[in-house]
Amino acid sequence: MAIREFTWIPSSSSSKSHQPRIKKIQFGNGFAQMRPDGMSSDLESWEMDFDVPDLDKRAIETFLAEHRGCLVFYWMSPETGSDKKQYTCPKWKVNFIGAGNYSVSASFEEWPGLILERGGVEMLPDLEMLPDLEMVNVN
Repeated sequence: MAIREFTWIPSSSSSKSHQPRIKKIQFGNGFAQMRPDGMSSDLESWEMDFDVPDLDKRAIETFLAEHRGCLVFYWMSPETGSDKKQYTCPKWKVNFIGAGNYSVSASFEEWPGLILERGGVEMLPDLEMLPDLEMVNVN
């Protein structure tokens, strides 16, 4: 099954967030070692709204339901507009605005792996090296 693309454009209210994963080892005297937690440790998450008529609401809901919160799809963020990345949508909700119009709120999470077109999943590391461990004083 080919990976599908989410093509709807969010309304003006969309936000990107980051929460880098780190590994931290605490030592005595207030010192610690910290480093990124594995490859692709800083993936983006998006919260956005789609203000759409009923027909588009149904299409968006169908698309997200078919991906069941865990199947990846391609999406271009409003920030880049050209760089497609792989995302999942673990949660969404629909609000009725009135007169056949709806607001679909969705949370997209960037997927770090490579999904093969034949349906398998293979995790490939980034090609960049992890930085060396640094000793920092956290007090």
